[in-house]
Amino acid sequence: MFLITAIFIGTFVEVLVYGVYVATFLRHVQILVRRRRKLHPRTFIYLSTASLLLFVVATVTMVVDLIFATHIFKNSTEPIDFSGHAKKHNINTGCGLFAIVVSDAFLLYRSYILYNSRLRVVALPLLVFVVECGFGIWSLISLSQKIDFVGPWTEHLSQKLTLTEIIFGFISGAVNVICTESKGLIIACMWRSHRRLLAAGVPDLQSPSAYVQVGAIMINSAAINIVWWLSIFVTSTISSLLYEVFAASVELYTEFLEADLPYPGFQALIVRSFFR
Repeated sequence: MFLITAIFIGTFVEVLVYGVYVATFLRHVQILVRRRRKLHPRTFIYLSTASLLLFVVATVTMVVDLIFATHIFKNSTEPIDFSGHAKKHNINTGCGLFAIVVSDAFLLYRSYILYNSRLRVVALPLLVFVVECGFGIWSLISLSQKIDFVGPWTEHLSQKLTLTEIIFGFISGAVNVICTESKGLIIACMWRSHRRLLAAGVPDLQSPSAYVQVGAIMINSAAINIVWWLSIFVTSTISSLLYEVFAASVELYTEFLEADLPYPGFQALIVRSFFR
């Protein structure tokens, strides 16, 4: 596989995922608008701002990738113009770092709400998140360093993750692990509650839908996001061009799996926690 092939595959996957993301984003906006009067003003502003920022980042990344893809073959009679690859790489990396920070902030806020607004529950992940923000800023500063030119027919990845980006990724993973463990406790409590209600013969919970809802929350966990990041780390370490495929839609994937914005199941749980 050549670098240009990996970029086109990654861009194609990114466009497909973006189409799904736009549809779910519009649905999420409808939910927020419909629930606006029932939400606290600060809560509504926070959710709206987080959703809008993630949407802008995803859109900017996709537009940059599409512009680069069309720029390569802007003149069919001349050699492939690959001069904008370094700039595209820097923009995508910066957008990816920003999307992860915003998504992790939403993840912390969600855990805070689900545990009845108890600060001690999110104290540890909050400290880890502060360190993550520091390394994120460091990673953005390191983007100003000169990147060597790579050709379209390169068969090995030359632009690997920097040390600061690797540390940033592992710290983000730590936040996800902590919050995933917290969600595991919530899932266990919900499961026991459903079992007791079923044993008592509550009619509304005798259908399989109650277990399906619990299963959806288990599947919709940060563990999947951690596997995705490990794939990016491994492909970067071994200089595999699959890194371009995995990293192309990292902003969209982060927003789907980490922030849980498009998923109605967990989003409904969050909305119910706001209305207590």
